[in-house]
Amino acid sequence: MIFVSTGTQFPFDRMLEAIDLLLSEGIITELVIAQTSHGSSFVSPRMECIESISGDRFDQYISEARIVISHAGMGTILSALMHQKPIITIPRKAELGEHRNNHQFDSLEKIHNPAIIKCWDTSNLKQAFDEANQQEKNTTKTQINDLSLAVMNMLQ
Repeated sequence: MIFVSTGTQFPFDRMLEAIDLLLSEGIITELVIAQTSHGSSFVSPRMECIESISGDRFDQYISEARIVISHAGMGTILSALMHQKPIITIPRKAELGEHRNNHQFDSLEKIHNPAIIKCWDTSNLKQAFDEANQQEKNTTKTQINDLSLAVMNMLQ
């Protein structure tokens, strides 16, 4: 199963549409469960869309997922790594009205961890998904420690 998280503050339909395209092309063939956020207008018969989920359900979905695809929110990134899941991160773009500023780009640039696949634009999602399939077998607790160090360095 692939778990998708758009975060809780804003919808992120651009990311959901890119995932739906990979489903329609047969590149993603497994169940996709997507937390879509309040205000999202996205609908698809190819994935299970849930507007809002509890923290416990969020953790359950990440735990059961093979791969996580998400906005570049630190909470989701840390959750995926704690569950030893590769995560494809797609930062929101302020110029598209997806967030107030481009802090997700800034944060993602400072993190260096092979379990975090950085997809700077949705046009590169297929390549990121291929990389995540390779990373799935290689995510380790060492990488979680590396992320903790990266976050500490970023905050300095």
